[in-house]
Amino acid sequence: MTGIEIKTISDAIKAIDSLHSKGIPTVVLSSSDLSGNESELIALASSRFNGKRELVKLIIPKFDAFFVGTGDLFTSLFLAWFTKSGHDLKTSCEKTVSTLQLILKRTFDYASQQTGGTKLSANIELRLIQSLNDIQNPKSIVNAIILE
Repeated sequence: MTGIEIKTISDAIKAIDSLHSKGIPTVVLSSSDLSGNESELIALASSRFNGKRELVKLIIPKFDAFFVGTGDLFTSLFLAWFTKSGHDLKTSCEKTVSTLQLILKRTFDYASQQTGGTKLSANIELRLIQSLNDIQNPKSIVNAIILE
């Protein structure tokens, strides 16, 4: 989208700033392998409203499995929390990632139970209905770090 090759967190922030310069007020990089640790992902989010910038980073535990629909779920959760919180980026990211982690754990546990411990396949659906309480009232299990 920006033409910027992203190999570091600094590169990611440059790409985010490039999108801001095009008039996009909120940019979220929902997951990346920029941590250098195979057991975690990094998410970055930035918003610019009323001349104020907020930039946060989240460290996300990584599941050793493949899930389908997580990008759509992340987007819908983030937009809902960002609107509900009055554009509080830190809280929105924490609630979004915490909810997603809870749903993925429930899905992973269910699929492991159903398949005798084998890894998830693309046809295992996210356990959304079973996660309704986590969607409505997520437990905070991931904390965002304010970078700016």
